Amino acid sequence: PSGKTLANYETFSYDIYIGTNANDGNPNYKNSFVFLDDVKKFEDTTNPKQTEMSTWTTKTFSLASLGLTTTELAKSTFALAFGISTNKGNYFIDNVKLIEKITGLDQTNQQNHSIFIAGNSLYLDNKQAEKILVFDLKGTLLISDTNKSVVDVTSLPKGIYIAKVQISGNTFTNKIVK
Repeated sequence: PSGKTLANYETFSYDIYIGTNANDGNPNYKNSFVFLDDVKKFEDTTNPKQTEMSTWTTKTFSLASLGLTTTELAKSTFALAFGISTNKGNYFIDNVKLIEKITGLDQTNQQNHSIFIAGNSLYLDNKQAEKILVFDLKGTLLISDTNKSVVDVTSLPKGIYIAKVQISGNTFTNKIVK
């Protein structure tokens, strides 16, 4: 968006689909990579399982994990290339997203709001939040919602999460446990 740089974003994600391929014994075990302006910023060279066969899967990368330089973070125009390395078969990518950072307040102001999970609901201190984001500890965005005071978290397994909530134009970040 106009006036934004890479420093304004926290993660990027995309959906990937790998179909079955008779010419490839392990079509879903490939190296993934990320390039910024033709410079390799990430490559997983262990041939991990990328996805279940014939299933759309969302992959999320934290921009902080890519080791971007100050100059790269200041870019407002750039080429981002990503995917998997293979000389056999095809894969498909869709639904590419850059997830914007939510700037926080100082610790004193963060403590004025209670954000917690009880049962299968995330409660926001009886206040309506303009924006609610819930991340796992790897930084993967799991829930994104707007204009709510209670959010359904039935889809989340038991665990520890990070909630970023914008209330009255101010952002609060809390660790939450389900």
